[in-house]
Amino acid sequence: MPKVEYPAYFEGGLVGMRATEKIEHREAFLSVPYKMLMTVDAARNHPVLGGIINYNPHIFSPEEKGDWEQLTLTLYLLHEYNLGEDSFWKPYIDLMPDVKFFCHWTEKEILETQDMHIATYAREYREEIEADWLDMKTCMRKYPDIFKSSTIDEKLFYKFYAQVCTRCFGWGLPSTTMIPMADNCNH
Repeated sequence: MPKVEYPAYFEGGLVGMRATEKIEHREAFLSVPYKMLMTVDAARNHPVLGGIINYNPHIFSPEEKGDWEQLTLTLYLLHEYNLGEDSFWKPYIDLMPDVKFFCHWTEKEILETQDMHIATYAREYREEIEADWLDMKTCMRKYPDIFKSSTIDEKLFYKFYAQVCTRCFGWGLPSTTMIPMADNCNH
């Protein structure tokens, strides 16, 4: 890749990408093949997930859920996790760190922000994603031939939902997308 070094190693064992010369505004320095993108469109057109998504519009449609795209990608990750060694995305999934939303901090930790608006928002957001988890769990249980019971797991749902919310790209793309190479550039 011209103008960048990858992998680049940083203090504390962090790995990412480093510019080796000036990169101009809007200059492309990396291209990623479409096959290497995990997209909402790919999930909707998936031979297994497409039907699940279509039959559960209360979770996976913009008319019903504000975070339908994140939930769609979360379902995609849960399905790929469920496939284990057979998943094309297993190396990416294995590299994902644990991410904890602030709404899952303890009440004491939230109050240490000394911002009552944040504390209120954390409680409201926790309720919202708890409802999303219950919807996803109910949906996945309808498909026991597709999802192992061990995959229908609250902690796993929150881990993948957090991954999607903290790593997806959307503005200017045909659909919300996870780009593993971009994660590797940044982390």
